[in-house]
Amino acid sequence: MQKRTLVPDKLQGYLLQVKHMLYELISVDDRIVSVEKLDDVAVETDGGVTAVQVKSVTSSNNPIADRSVVFWKTLYNWCAYVEEGMLPSNAVFRFAVVANRTIKPGSIQESFKNARTDAEAKQALADAKATLIGDSTVEGLPDSYREYVKYIFDVSHETTVYGIIKSMEIEIHNDSYDEDLQP
Repeated sequence: MQKRTLVPDKLQGYLLQVKHMLYELISVDDRIVSVEKLDDVAVETDGGVTAVQVKSVTSSNNPIADRSVVFWKTLYNWCAYVEEGMLPSNAVFRFAVVANRTIKPGSIQESFKNARTDAEAKQALADAKATLIGDSTVEGLPDSYREYVKYIFDVSHETTVYGIIKSMEIEIHNDSYDEDLQP
């Protein structure tokens, strides 16, 4: 039996990025919108940059769950992009989740998106550490996201991490993306 090599979910995810880029492009004048340049979709205006991770969910996975590899990898990437100068530290960092079922953010993601001050970001990160690690160590986490979490919790990155947490947005389209795009 031949192994199936079609990946319609990957194509759907990429086409969703293009669709979201087009939506952003026609939404308001005086903006530059790109796909796969600064992030999945990036919106550049005189006021700054919005880096958007567009996630299509057609399975039981939730990219904004507490232990989601996708979430921790994205947070790691955003930190690296800021620290390398690819994204400004004052950018807005947004997850746009398009799902064919109801998706809700985990408690970590909820606290991150609600944190707007340094103190709130610091507390949100401490709570995330307690949720993920408890009395154990980062080494006890699964290989799939251990290195990302280790980087995020490293104190040498805390200024960058706090900045991202304070500007994080989560936009969820539970089986309503096309309707949500209508004016």
